Amino acid sequence: MMKRALLPLVIATVLSCSQKQDTASQETLVLAVKNFNEAFERGDVERLDQLITENYVHTNGSWKAFGKNEWLEYMRKRRARIDSGELQLSTYRMDDLNIEMHKTSAFVTGKIVMEGTENGESFKKEIRVSNFWVNKDGQWKRAGFHDTRIENPAP
Repeated sequence: MMKRALLPLVIATVLSCSQKQDTASQETLVLAVKNFNEAFERGDVERLDQLITENYVHTNGSWKAFGKNEWLEYMRKRRARIDSGELQLSTYRMDDLNIEMHKTSAFVTGKIVMEGTENGESFKKEIRVSNFWVNKDGQWKRAGFHDTRIENPAP
């Protein structure tokens, strides 16, 4: 009888530990997403390289899907535009962050809001994003990305 009484306690303890691990893992992922967005805003190619997988896939409404090397080359060109002043961001943030955890992977969605000047012209862009993140050896890395431009951003 004693063994049966202990079973619910053991199950509750295992579930509690699992929930704590999931919460800690999600908190670590939120920090990784924040670090990624800050590195993207600055054009920090070296940091971004560390935050994406070797088989990274990037796609959006403008281009056919491409991999890590092509994306990092795009980021180098973007960094040059930032350094020259051709591209200046006054706002870059992720709103509406939503995370669906799947053990060692996660599906992350949100809305990116960007404001600034490009070639002397002011702009405001909003895009919906979907990201696929994987956790390998305790480190979250972005493995996939897709975005869709919001045509009529809120004023």
